[in-house]
Amino acid sequence: MAKTIDAFPALGKTVAAHRRAAGKTQEDVAYEADVSLRHLQKIEAGSTNPRLGTLFSIATVLGTTAHELLEEAASTASTPASRKRRAQP
Repeated sequence: MAKTIDAFPALGKTVAAHRRAAGKTQEDVAYEADVSLRHLQKIEAGSTNPRLGTLFSIATVLGTTAHELLEEAASTASTPASRKRRAQP
């Protein structure tokens, strides 16, 4: 069985970190990637995942690749089981 991860929050945090490192505002990235500001805010908040084309656009604006964003998000995401272990004393 495949391991599940909390992809939404991890990808959002990764996008936000790359955006800040690039010195761009959410407004800059949304405009340059041709997505709504609200959609980018939801992506960064982890409440939604972008479609693949949107992720490619965002990655291009941030000077990286969709692969890099996804790989970084996957490496930092936690599994539901690991959260449960950490939550227990």
